[in-house]
Amino acid sequence: MEEEKMQDDFRTYKERSYLNFTRRPVFHICILLMVSILGAAVFCIVALSKATTLSSELSELIDESPKPRMGHDYELFPCNPDTREWEYHSGKCYYFSLQKTNWMQARDDCAVRNSKLVVIDSMPEQNFLMTRTRNDRYWMGLTDRDAEGLWRWIDGSSYYSGFTYWKPGEPNNSGNEDCAHLWGSGEWNDVYCSYLCYYICPLWACGKQEEKFENKSKMVLLGVYEQEEDGDRVYLAETEEAKAPRTADRFFLRWKWSSSFLVYGLLALAYLLIIILLGLLLSNESKFSSEAKKLHKQLEMSKELFPCGSRSREWEYFDGRCYYFSLRKATWHTAKSLCAERNSSLVVIHDEAKQNFLESRTKNERYWIGLTDINEEGQWRWIDGISYLNNYKKWRQGEPNDHETKEDCAQIHEAGEWNDVPCNFQSFYACEKPLPS
Repeated sequence: MEEEKMQDDFRTYKERSYLNFTRRPVFHICILLMVSILGAAVFCIVALSKATTLSSELSELIDESPKPRMGHDYELFPCNPDTREWEYHSGKCYYFSLQKTNWMQARDDCAVRNSKLVVIDSMPEQNFLMTRTRNDRYWMGLTDRDAEGLWRWIDGSSYYSGFTYWKPGEPNNSGNEDCAHLWGSGEWNDVYCSYLCYYICPLWACGKQEEKFENKSKMVLLGVYEQEEDGDRVYLAETEEAKAPRTADRFFLRWKWSSSFLVYGLLALAYLLIIILLGLLLSNESKFSSEAKKLHKQLEMSKELFPCGSRSREWEYFDGRCYYFSLRKATWHTAKSLCAERNSSLVVIHDEAKQNFLESRTKNERYWIGLTDINEEGQWRWIDGISYLNNYKKWRQGEPNDHETKEDCAQIHEAGEWNDVPCNFQSFYACEKPLPS
């Protein structure tokens, strides 16, 4: 009797459990799971595409961007925003003296500036110094005072395995010549250490070390695990009176709960994956946008570091304009044409500040300026049309005098004052132009 009752109970429970379970919307859950996985895949593709595009843009910006420095003023004047005594070139600052002195005093003057006489170790540095010291002599940190013929750089760097640029036939120690200087042509020459020369002191430019931007990709590995229940028996208690083991129901219960757990677990993981990917996408987009803005700002600031163009150092900046100082001589008319080829014109001087700047760059040489009375004797005119009579002038004493009635073009004389000379005279020339847009 009891056995028949158990079989009836078992049959009733089996039919009820199976029917209830099969009525569950398993199909809809599977569809929802597939849609979620598909949505996650779409988000993955969008995120990767966006990240790839932003990474490409950032790479281009990083390639073009300059290295950051300390503050806006240091971008414009890397050697010190408070003074224009020092000139910047290739990571170093150079001081070019305005007074002549002997080699020993020049060395001591550089030491006062926390520097040493210049040590030249490459052709680019030699070329830069040649453009700034042309037609004058400047001490450098090279000497054989300790032992004749054994030349040494004052910073201890190797002379014999390094760069040299002596004049032909030099050094020749013609009468106890133990110190080296840059000759008027830019080549090296040995001379008496008591000789009076200008001198050059270098320093490393101040600024931050390079800051590198790294784009690191992160991979999140998600694992799905299924753990079986412990034990091999399941007890069902439908009533307080009947508590019998339902061994046959174990299959249905275990299949129902494990399958539901797997379906809902995958569904939850799919939504979690979508949220993670969306968060990563938004976070990376914000980060990339911030870095892009920073690099755009650095590109703008690089224009301030080299206002006249970062690709060429032959133009010098002063007071909102760019200036070119020729390395070859020409007549006044030829100089005017050569300036025009550079989209500029011969320099016009309207104030003392510009005059002082030009004097510092043209000392001991003559340079054409854009002033002439070739159209009408005695009626001097600036080539830009600005009034000559009511503006700044700095003629040498007794000039202009139109010597032998042939002097119709003006130039800056060795001392920096103006002088009139024949227009077919051979002189260096200075061109000017506005800042590039």
